[in-house]
Amino acid sequence: MIIDLGSPPAAEPDVEMSRPLPPYWRKLLAAVVAALACVPLLTTASLPEPSPVQFLAFLPGNSTEGLLMHQGVIVLSDGLGMTGYAPDGTKRWHIAGDASASRMQPQPAEHLLVLSGERPGAGGAVPYSIAIDLITGERVWSSDSYVTVFGGYLAALRDDQSVEVFEISTLKRVFSLPSQRAVALDVFHAAKPAIVALGVDGLLRTYEVPSGAPAHEPVRIDVPASQDVYLNPGADKIVLELMERQDGGNETWPGPLSRMAVDRGTLNVSYDQAEQNQSYERDCGPVICVQSFANQGASVEVLSRDGQTRWPVPQDGWVEWRHDRLFRTGHPGDLAVVDPANGSVLVNLAGWEIVYSGWPGGVGGPALLAQRGLTGTRLARLGERGLLPIGSIPLLPNECTYESPFLACTTQDGQIGVWRVAPAR
Repeated sequence: MIIDLGSPPAAEPDVEMSRPLPPYWRKLLAAVVAALACVPLLTTASLPEPSPVQFLAFLPGNSTEGLLMHQGVIVLSDGLGMTGYAPDGTKRWHIAGDASASRMQPQPAEHLLVLSGERPGAGGAVPYSIAIDLITGERVWSSDSYVTVFGGYLAALRDDQSVEVFEISTLKRVFSLPSQRAVALDVFHAAKPAIVALGVDGLLRTYEVPSGAPAHEPVRIDVPASQDVYLNPGADKIVLELMERQDGGNETWPGPLSRMAVDRGTLNVSYDQAEQNQSYERDCGPVICVQSFANQGASVEVLSRDGQTRWPVPQDGWVEWRHDRLFRTGHPGDLAVVDPANGSVLVNLAGWEIVYSGWPGGVGGPALLAQRGLTGTRLARLGERGLLPIGSIPLLPNECTYESPFLACTTQDGQIGVWRVAPAR
């Protein structure tokens, strides 16, 4: 997620983009820095004075939708290609063609940028994934499949539900599965990265990665051929969600849904044909965040890892685990750090926003928070005892993205400013 109120990225010129701060911004930045030297930020009286935030460069573009930062490289995408920049604005490489971080799901993988999504093909969109060397911009790997990065590996899932797993460091194939009835990656529940698969023989198996060794005895599942199967590995169960095909074999969403589950400990199969809701689980550090969809709408609740304790999230609320904290958000301006055990508020951050990274799961280190003011945007980090101010930038951006120590924000004149954010004191 990103603080996102912007529009699609503009076309990106293929030129070097290292230029000084224009006169207007130099004057405004100087005025803000001078003001900060005399006036403390109004968080609490006990907070220390902020340190400066160093401006580095302007880059082309009016949206961070196609912007990623990883290992000191800033990648901008305009839908027709991708360009890698150094933080000072120096252009390092350019890739022309269908590689686009704004249209494909980005995933960090050591020195590689992995993009997975779709591209135009005969008869419609087709799966497509590529891996790009962040330093050189070289395309080092591609696949006509969806790809997920997990546990140091790349898992390529094809339309026929076959799977190939590659080691990221060498891109060597270490494990593969032929066509299955249904496949899912078990990323955060299993002790090791694993693949859960329902074979065409009706047997449910879990394979450890990279050995391919079975994690348990096969379990026979009776699923009619008229139903599509979706696997959802959970903390204590592997849930199978069954969707009836309608209209001459074409699936109609939401359609009749039934569920069955395999207990991870006993391997017993339970059935609940009456349940009409669909749920998904997300890794939330010490707990599991469960999002359910039913007739009355969507709801979110938190489940302990042992499956014993649940607490509901307020209506229209959202919880996520970032920077070793569990954050809860709701209506605009509502942000808090909550206790994973019971959902009680530990730190009230009303009026502040998390500056997200373009990467799924966010970035490491303390959370970077932003608060828009009359003359600029204040920045702070969340410490053990509350907010630690860092400084401010002299604009009210539509959107920002952050990967320590670099912050990139859109400007009102259609550019992207890049700053180096000093560590909190």
